[in-house]
Amino acid sequence: MEQKCVINSKISCLVNKRCFNTQYIILIVVGIFVAVLVLYPFLILVAKSFGITIHGGKLTLNAYIKAFKDPQTLAALRNTLYVASGVTILTSVIGGFLAWLVTRTNLLFKKGITLIVFLTFIIPSYIMAVAWIALLGRNGYINRMLMDLFNLKYSPINIYSLTGVIFVMTLHLYPLVFMALSNALKRTEPSLEKAAILSGASRFKALTSVTLSLIMPSIFSIGLLVFNRAMASFGVATLLALPGGKHILTTRIFSALSSLDLSLATAISMILIICSGVVFFVHNLFLQKKQYTVITSSSCSPIPISLGFWRIPITILVFLFLIFTALLPLMTIIISSFLKKWGLDISMHNFTFANYYTILFEEELTIRAFRNSVLFGIVAATIVTVIGSVVSYISNGTALKGNKLLEFWATWPMSIPGTVIAVAAILAWINPPLKLYNTAWIIIVTYIVVCLPLVVKNVSGLIQNMDFTLEKAARISGASWARTYKDITIPIIMPGLKTGWILSFLMVIREIPISVMLYSYGRETIGVLIFNLRSDVGGLETISAIAVILIILTIAGHLGIEKFGRSRLEVSQNNPSRIKKCKEKIWGSNGC
Repeated sequence: MEQKCVINSKISCLVNKRCFNTQYIILIVVGIFVAVLVLYPFLILVAKSFGITIHGGKLTLNAYIKAFKDPQTLAALRNTLYVASGVTILTSVIGGFLAWLVTRTNLLFKKGITLIVFLTFIIPSYIMAVAWIALLGRNGYINRMLMDLFNLKYSPINIYSLTGVIFVMTLHLYPLVFMALSNALKRTEPSLEKAAILSGASRFKALTSVTLSLIMPSIFSIGLLVFNRAMASFGVATLLALPGGKHILTTRIFSALSSLDLSLATAISMILIICSGVVFFVHNLFLQKKQYTVITSSSCSPIPISLGFWRIPITILVFLFLIFTALLPLMTIIISSFLKKWGLDISMHNFTFANYYTILFEEELTIRAFRNSVLFGIVAATIVTVIGSVVSYISNGTALKGNKLLEFWATWPMSIPGTVIAVAAILAWINPPLKLYNTAWIIIVTYIVVCLPLVVKNVSGLIQNMDFTLEKAARISGASWARTYKDITIPIIMPGLKTGWILSFLMVIREIPISVMLYSYGRETIGVLIFNLRSDVGGLETISAIAVILIILTIAGHLGIEKFGRSRLEVSQNNPSRIKKCKEKIWGSNGC
């Protein structure tokens, strides 16, 4: 018996050694792939900003000197910080107050409010900007109504400004703050508030001194995320700031590229990267020092604060806010998509389905753009799902040296604005040995870089909660690492893979800056189509029709994500039926 155990131990050791070698080979291959896609373009960007190329060059700071001497660049930097600060402050106030009302008071219709807020977030920001142009543009519905009402000769509201950018980005991003702070408030220990109140503190004092302190890490974290996303805004700034002659850093990069000034574009890109890097560094530094235990085993649900007489008035005000900021723009987009021509009165004889028919079946450019977006999305999402799943497994399911470095490389692009990634792609793939410029592959490869963090983050949680007993049993039974990964690991992490695929596909078909900066004739995408139509006032009905199609695809995608999200919960709880299927693959239907 003892000899048999020794033999089994040696067999297990040999199997594990073989799998270990296989994993190292895969780590090296995937590491090279990720390094070429992610690290190489960034290094080329950094080198180019200092005057060095793959053909040589002399180290110089001329590009940075030129950038900081350029009045437009300095103004763009100031405008970027102004927009990002304004959006962060407003989203924190609106999202935080709404989250407190929903989680801590007896406000009416909480589920309906949460649903409308979520709907606001899934509408792409540039589509929301188009809707507000239809409402507050020079010939917008609200401006026309005010001009008729007060007999004005000029439109009283000007959406084409930095204030307009802050307004639209605030409405797009405050749901992020709402969702993050709602979760934080639900997880705080309510007994601490009760103790403060029993000690003589008012509810307001307990809220500001206890609850606010407990959720401060969440407030700071989501605030920095909003600040970073506002800095990286491109579509909204292009639609609303450029017509007024205002630049932010992302639009200034695009302007420099349009003028074929690569050195200036790289210097501004590095400035934007430094700004984003500082934000994430402060974020991580703050969270390391601010750790709180906000929920315990004895936690109970907090008693909702009664709004008393103000319950119905506050509920009405909340719904009026949501109707104005979410439903009104959405209805405007839908109505505009059926108009024969933008600017016509809203009446039945001015409505038509021709916009949709033309987009989907007649107009060659729109048909090609939709076809390209879907094709690029399918290819990029599929490749990134395969690579992302392997990266997640190596990082969280093995003890290989360098596994966490691989995950860092793969998720790093999430902190870099899309315009900067596009500039890096141009510099990296414009020359041999890998010349992808003016091909569809430069767009697809850049999409892969942008979407890789989504898949890695979605799959990592599932692998961390996975029971590795099944894998060990398969290896001892003689299965290779590849066979074990295919038959055991993939079925368990499949919900995360599906969610990552859908998120990647949705990101691709909604994406603007990368497509606009990398496309060539015949490779237009939906984002390029909307961007090129943005300045044509007569094209708003076409943009609206495209926007409605995108909104339908986005909602359908998020419904799919919600479905797979429930599956992920089942997997994380070691679903017996899924484990039974895995066991049958190892030992057969009759068991061990």
